[in-house]
Amino acid sequence: MTRYILTSTITGNTLDLTYNHLGQLWEVRLDGEFDMEAHTKAFTHMPLTLEKYKSISWKNTLIQEVPTDLSFDKFWETYKVKVGRVTAQNFWEKLPDADRMAVLVSIPKYDKWLLTKQGREKKDPATYINPKKRNWEDDFTITKAAIR
Repeated sequence: MTRYILTSTITGNTLDLTYNHLGQLWEVRLDGEFDMEAHTKAFTHMPLTLEKYKSISWKNTLIQEVPTDLSFDKFWETYKVKVGRVTAQNFWEKLPDADRMAVLVSIPKYDKWLLTKQGREKKDPATYINPKKRNWEDDFTITKAAIR
């Protein structure tokens, strides 16, 4: 299975597409404010095969391939700070798949950014994934000055 989440940069609506091992569209989920026109447009242009999906130019759309493992155990293993497991797991279970994916993708960037910040400790896992604080969305850009 291959899964993609497409997020409109204009409306914030998401289209969640899953293709089976044969490259055929298996599942579609819509999330957001879709009026009848948006529904019709989404389903009229729905790429029924993975090959067709890859050939489309997606304007005004953020495309993310979903990692196959979005489990809490995968997060716990990747994040590496082992405190507050129960609280972190409760927060993880409240996150939608799009946010879980974003968290997993952000961890390596966060780890590299921390290397440039002497004396700064890594946040506790529950703090990092708290749905109200959304720390995984922070800017972890490393400037040239930080590398020196």
